[in-house]
Amino acid sequence: EIATLTQALAAEKLQRCEQTYQWESNRDYPATITSMDMPRTYRVHTPSGYTADKRYPVIIAFDGLDGTSGRAERESGLSTTPALTVYPDALIGTTGATAWQGAPYSPVGINDVQFIDDMLMQITNNFCVDTKAVYMVGMSNGAGFAFLAACELQGKIAGVAGISGAYYQGCPHA
Repeated sequence: EIATLTQALAAEKLQRCEQTYQWESNRDYPATITSMDMPRTYRVHTPSGYTADKRYPVIIAFDGLDGTSGRAERESGLSTTPALTVYPDALIGTTGATAWQGAPYSPVGINDVQFIDDMLMQITNNFCVDTKAVYMVGMSNGAGFAFLAACELQGKIAGVAGISGAYYQGCPHA
């Protein structure tokens, strides 16, 4: 009986987070991180009823060509889900519009996959995250990048979905 109780307590502790930050529920939090010596921005939306002692799934949404984190949030409707929703910002590509890695018009020499990996680490350190439930969704260029990032970040991404995807680059690990 003691062994069973010990296992139950250990399992319960794994489900809780001990964050020092007190985030309000149903709010947007802008964030900046330095990734590969470059400042990168994103926004995290906490779900309604968010508490710092319960693990939440994460949904990362990538907008398409010339998109913004704000447009991704408005048009996706994902901020109403019971998950931490994350909206990263792409950088200006070769056509003068924002674009994600993998497309022929994406910024030259930029590693957006590394940015997402760094961003996930920062989010996991700051919020109560279920690391086995991290998902990506993207629109057009963002869909192509979501699949590329999920491929490159194998073991960290539970699922990926694309809408009208622009798939320019295959998965080198497939």
